[in-house]
Amino acid sequence: MDIQGLYNKDNKAAYAFLQKLESISAESDELYRYLPDFKNMLEEDSSYLRVRGFRMICAQAKWDQEKQIDVEYLAEHIWDSKPTAIRQKLAALHSLLLYR
Repeated sequence: MDIQGLYNKDNKAAYAFLQKLESISAESDELYRYLPDFKNMLEEDSSYLRVRGFRMICAQAKWDQEKQIDVEYLAEHIWDSKPTAIRQKLAALHSLLLYR
């Protein structure tokens, strides 16, 4: 699976792709190998990309047997210049907390 759709300039298409990847993540660990890529997205200039990366990291919590997801590091990335981004990140934490 290629995760480049998360970087699509068309935000509607990228959001639909994000939802598809979150659905896949709920059923399988297929996307867990991309965890470093999702972490890199947290440092992007675009709030859309930061949110997508954050949500995908949280979606991988179910499969994180190796404890590669650093909850404290994620907590540092909740704050964002965009209130909508903060809201989405807080909502995504639910998935992480279920499996931690």
